[in-house]
Amino acid sequence: MYIIFILMAFIFLLIGIVIKHFKCYFLIAGYNTMTKEQQAKVDIEKTGNIVGNFGYAMFFIQILASILGYFKYELFAFMLSFISILSGVIIVLIKSEKYDGNGRNPDGSIKKEKKIMIAVISVFFAAVVIGVSSLMFSGNKASDIIIGSNYIEIKGMYGTDIKYDDIKEVTLKESIPKIIAKTNGSNLGSKLKGNFKLEELGKVKLFIDKDKPPFIFIKSDQDYIIINLGSRQTTEDIYKKIKEKLNEK
Repeated sequence: MYIIFILMAFIFLLIGIVIKHFKCYFLIAGYNTMTKEQQAKVDIEKTGNIVGNFGYAMFFIQILASILGYFKYELFAFMLSFISILSGVIIVLIKSEKYDGNGRNPDGSIKKEKKIMIAVISVFFAAVVIGVSSLMFSGNKASDIIIGSNYIEIKGMYGTDIKYDDIKEVTLKESIPKIIAKTNGSNLGSKLKGNFKLEELGKVKLFIDKDKPPFIFIKSDQDYIIINLGSRQTTEDIYKKIKEKLNEK
């Protein structure tokens, strides 16, 4: 994942250079769609400096995110990258508005419709940040596994229930087959949840941290499910409890 952040960093660096120093103002969204009369009311040099500085700031932030990603802090890397870009866009919109005469009244105050637009965009971006952050932290959290009297309950995102009567086989292994594809799930670094396709097994539900073996393989009538928890001892304890429940049947 850290390679993606490095690529993004150099894209932002390029944006900063070509807009601030080579004055490629046609790359600025909004300005490039204005009429010549509207463009004449914009202090494009100062606006270009704002956008260029945004590119430079994002370059350094994405480099930091790539370092976090390299050291396996993928969740923090993603959140740093995502939040910084969205908040940066809002800052650019607010600061550049100062140099856009099209959005101001004759007395220099910002037009009401412009204030409403900035407020709507800010609220929208804030809602996106909150929503994505919640999903990211939920996906990063280890699944809660409850060993009930009649079934195993896997709680949380992509959770499911497995009846003991449907279980055909339970094994404990040190590795999983190669992952071919994600069909409907989340993969935050080493944490995988949801539906994946694996070599040898085909379609499988995963609730694992792939860096923390062992793994419990549960083969049922409906699904092939692989789970583990935060530590080897916890995973082995859950495996023993499942085996005990199956022996009682």
